[in-house]
Amino acid sequence: MDRYFFIINPVAGTGKASKAFDLIESELKERNIDYDYAVSLYAGHTVELTKTALENGEKCIVSVGGDGTLREIAGAMAGSGATLGIVPCGTGNDFAKALGIRPNDASFALKTLLSGRPKRVDAGMANEEFFINVSGFGFDADVIANTEKFKKKLNGMLPYMMGIIQSLIKLRTLDLTITANGQTMSQKAIMIAVANGTHYGGGMNVAPFADPSDGMLDIYIVKAVSKLTFLALLPKFIRGKHTKLRQIIYFRASEVSVDCKQHSLINLDGSLGSKTPASFKILKDALEVMVPGEQ
Repeated sequence: MDRYFFIINPVAGTGKASKAFDLIESELKERNIDYDYAVSLYAGHTVELTKTALENGEKCIVSVGGDGTLREIAGAMAGSGATLGIVPCGTGNDFAKALGIRPNDASFALKTLLSGRPKRVDAGMANEEFFINVSGFGFDADVIANTEKFKKKLNGMLPYMMGIIQSLIKLRTLDLTITANGQTMSQKAIMIAVANGTHYGGGMNVAPFADPSDGMLDIYIVKAVSKLTFLALLPKFIRGKHTKLRQIIYFRASEVSVDCKQHSLINLDGSLGSKTPASFKILKDALEVMVPGEQ
């Protein structure tokens, strides 16, 4: 790449993004590498900046932030032909992990940009809304919704912890009708995760067999269980040891439709989107992303 355009979310990772870019900018100046940057200042600004950058002919646009920033930039870039770079410095950085890009390591991210290799990766759509890593609904989306409520009162990791606790206290059973691969089934469930990447929720290995370049979605459904049983399952999800448990349904598909009697908001890479019913589909080779050269 001859030039890089960085889009920075200054609040990502409680200020880590700005610090990471300061380090990167210093190195770029020292090496006399052509670059420019813009700072996202309000909701929706990241998408606007990405579209403007593409209109201006930028060939490599770099996300400096977390999963939410990455989703917005990637969504605006999908199908554009431009290359996506990632400097992961948010709270989760889950998709970067799936690509082998170390989170909160600006030097490694810069090395990947300058001497890595481009790789085609898939993305997904949930009710025509873009996601790049993991979508779904149920418990995880409830955690996101409750966390947002607590952010108005608490700081740091406390909103997230309280969001988990409240979602467990009010754990819901969902009545699902799932259609995929020419078959339809009904299932009472706690949650469904539709994965392009491997990790979400800040490190939970929800889909250990997922490959973001294989043209398939990995779908995991947690059957309806008691609160105590669900609590016991969580550590296995974190380690990716849940795939063969009797409380889990796992399958792969390029498209899956899910109807739910209890309307639920949909998780899109850690942000909330539209409500169920939900139709998920893979976007094969949606993006070209810079990944470490050793991959």
